Amino acid sequence: MAGLNEKLVVVGVFLAMAIVGSETLVASGEGVLCGMSTQGLMDCRPSVSGQQPQVPPTSDCCSALSGADLKCLCRLKNSKTLLTFYNIDPKQATALPAQCKVVDPVWHC
Repeated sequence: MAGLNEKLVVVGVFLAMAIVGSETLVASGEGVLCGMSTQGLMDCRPSVSGQQPQVPPTSDCCSALSGADLKCLCRLKNSKTLLTFYNIDPKQATALPAQCKVVDPVWHC
């Protein structure tokens, strides 16, 4: 039983560090996901949430996307857990940089 308690303590400490770390990142305005802030992610969320017809990206979304690490975001396109958590449609998400004119229109993720 001691093994289970030790694992629970480790998980609890890890979660506490993650919460404190994410609050620090958000509070300092640093990117929390591939160079995008939490606010930037929220600004883009309506455009990648799978709604039909797709909501066009706002200028705030495009501004946030212009500072993002697009290669990093591309690597996440197959992350089912992350995409489900944020309710992101991967097709809509990979089309967003071209819609915002952040990349060449023939760019592919």
